[in-house]
Amino acid sequence: MRALAWMLIGMVATLMMLAMAGVYVARSSWGRQRVKRVIERSVDERLDGTLHLEQVGGDLTSQLVLDGVELRDREGHTVVRIKHLSARYRLGDLARHRLVLDEIAIDGAEVHLQRGREGRWNLPAMFDSLPAGTSDSPWRVLIGKGRAQGHVTVQEGRIELPIQVAIRLHGEPHSDRLSLEEAVLSAPGVRLTAQGTWAPHSDFALTAELVGTDLSQIGALVSRTASDGWQGLRGQVKGQGRLARNRGRLRGEIDLEGEGVQAGPVRSSAVHLHLQYDGESQLRGKLRLSVPSWPTPYGRWGALRLDARLEPDRLWIDGFTAASGRGQITGRGEARIEDGGLNRMELRAEAEHFSVITPAGAVEVEARLRLTLVHTGDGYAGTLRVAEGKLRLPDQWGHRALQPLGSLEDLLFVGQSPSPVVAHPDRHIAVAIAFGDPLLVHTREFEARIGGSLELTAPQGRGFSLVGTLESLSGGWADLLGRRFTIERARLDFAGERPINPGIDIRLVRHLHEADLWVGLFGTLRAPQLELSSEPPRYDRAELVSLLVSGEPNRPVSEGSLDSAAVASLPGLIVSALKEQLLPGLPIDVLRVESSAEGFSTTRVEVGKYLSSRIYLSYTHQFGVANPLGPQNSNQATIEWRFARQLRLDTTFGDAGIGSADLYFTLRR
Repeated sequence: MRALAWMLIGMVATLMMLAMAGVYVARSSWGRQRVKRVIERSVDERLDGTLHLEQVGGDLTSQLVLDGVELRDREGHTVVRIKHLSARYRLGDLARHRLVLDEIAIDGAEVHLQRGREGRWNLPAMFDSLPAGTSDSPWRVLIGKGRAQGHVTVQEGRIELPIQVAIRLHGEPHSDRLSLEEAVLSAPGVRLTAQGTWAPHSDFALTAELVGTDLSQIGALVSRTASDGWQGLRGQVKGQGRLARNRGRLRGEIDLEGEGVQAGPVRSSAVHLHLQYDGESQLRGKLRLSVPSWPTPYGRWGALRLDARLEPDRLWIDGFTAASGRGQITGRGEARIEDGGLNRMELRAEAEHFSVITPAGAVEVEARLRLTLVHTGDGYAGTLRVAEGKLRLPDQWGHRALQPLGSLEDLLFVGQSPSPVVAHPDRHIAVAIAFGDPLLVHTREFEARIGGSLELTAPQGRGFSLVGTLESLSGGWADLLGRRFTIERARLDFAGERPINPGIDIRLVRHLHEADLWVGLFGTLRAPQLELSSEPPRYDRAELVSLLVSGEPNRPVSEGSLDSAAVASLPGLIVSALKEQLLPGLPIDVLRVESSAEGFSTTRVEVGKYLSSRIYLSYTHQFGVANPLGPQNSNQATIEWRFARQLRLDTTFGDAGIGSADLYFTLRR
């Protein structure tokens, strides 16, 4: 027994000496370097990156102190840098495959989050690439008290967002419960605070509060391109959020209220969003939006208001109102949700004096609309029904030429690439447009009731096309150069061409004392062909042109300059064809038609001929009364004579006995 006792005493003494030797070695410079290499190698084996430690401190039996911690990605870029990290632990917990870290302190932490070219963020990518077999471990890491402070820099392209971070934790290792006493994230103009708890079996509960006074840098970060609406995010927002998971069931709720929120050119005076998630994909919510003005590519609409509700299987639009011009459009609708997407949509709206801004001006719309869309797998198909429709086109509709759409070939982007056009090649839209009643189209120059049917298709993001026919019903009229014609026939045939260029078949007639003057327009909208005739056929081509322009068959006209402000829409097509097809070869040089702002009631027609390079002779006829306060010439002749390089004499005389002689001197520098 005595020998056994001495043997046990010897073993204990030996173990004590070995432990003391281990502590001494660990606290030595050689021992600390050895611990440093073990920690670095252990982390390098488990992450797609490398860990670099500047110095290892502490007694290593109950406390570890690390200074100059750097975590780098595979390219050698620093992702995480920590100035000072310390934690306490107990060696006795290691026997139970546990590591309890207490009194954790992290100071001067710097985290650099950056999105790579492939679209992945650098820090998550280091953990996503864990080698096989390293994610499962019998060891458990538990946390007692801890705090951390530092900042995170989020970089997206050339945009950087600095975020100050402060966190306080309190853990209960005996129950595996961890409390987030407070987490504060502060970015320029934005502050987010959060509290929460983590319980065993991955249950947790979090609450957060957001206060934003300037969202510009957040918007710049969220925006992927300069053209995105998030780029100009401004305004103030407040919100609260709650997120919890209990026995594997996730629940959450978000309330956001904004005032003066602006995203790009869109500015909202008030916005309220409420979302609630109740597990099992049960998402509910409400949205209330008020926008004082809404931009379009060619101008701005007025106020916009929207109230919407989200149910697990439905999206309800309880009401929307958009104002534009002197009217508005109101409506409501719903959409069915299946497999996370919109399966069937129906929208009813009523427009009253609602102005749609186009490149040629504002089109005023009155109609009752019903849009139905059904998901077809590769897109949407449906019907737009128009009832009691009226369109009032702007005066001189079509006066301004449409500009081609597409990339700007003569524009050079310096320092950055142009924003790409986001297309959806998997989306195919086909909408049949049906008119329940004749559509009344009205301008100051013509009026017609339109019937027919169209189908609008937008295949795979390549623009849209139209297929179908529009034709006028009886009773239409058109003012052409100050004289009213009856629309006998007007038909447009769309065959799906891109750009849109329908075939046209238009016949106008004006009943005169001697004969009926017929005007025909055929071919396509972009290349119309004009045909003039009379019944009975008593006029030649020159007389028909003179009859159309001046109202008298014996006044010859020729190709010249037609003032485009005096013609528009259907009259514009006819006059353009008149200039290009019928006037060449006739024996004068200038034809000019001018109209006052009041319309064609005071039309002025000028016909001119150059007798030589220095002498110009013209005849002018004034329709209507241009100046009711005094006498004026209805018929007037003018001679312009350039008898020197800088001198010109203009002589005018008319049937009202009014004439003038003016001498002009031109000074050129």
